[in-house]
Amino acid sequence: RSAHLSARQLCRRFRRSTGRTPHAYITERRINRARALLFDDRLPGAEIARALGFGSHAAFSRWFRQHEGQTPGEFRIDPARF
Repeated sequence: RSAHLSARQLCRRFRRSTGRTPHAYITERRINRARALLFDDRLPGAEIARALGFGSHAAFSRWFRQHEGQTPGEFRIDPARF
């Protein structure tokens, strides 16, 4: 409303200027934040899930695996991440 555009117009303009949808952009930002938080081995998975807006660690784990192909725990111990 504050942009005086419909949701559809806003999505089209966003995609035209960034090359991706708003959802894809938000997902990419969320994945990058998750990776950064997972580098800190002191943070428990449940705390990371809360910081990213998930209701549970299980929901975060499913989402992360869907987007990254591995669980957050597997990501933490994967030597290729360094």
